[in-house]
Amino acid sequence: MTKKYGNQPTNFFWSSHDNNALRRSYLMNKLRNNYQTVNFSSLKVNVEEFHRVQTEAREASSAKMRLKVK
Repeated sequence: MTKKYGNQPTNFFWSSHDNNALRRSYLMNKLRNNYQTVNFSSLKVNVEEFHRVQTEAREASSAKMRLKVK
């Protein structure tokens, strides 16, 4: 995300997310502390399933959101 959007500072009062560097740091610490025994190089990747989910996510994000009001 940082490569694509840059590492923009966040506004303490108005933002609901930390900046990319802080989020990455948190996630890397979480991986190091909670998943020390996992051999990530042995994990299998299902490329077809990834592309299916990726396509669905793109279609959902590009579709117009509609709210139903009763």
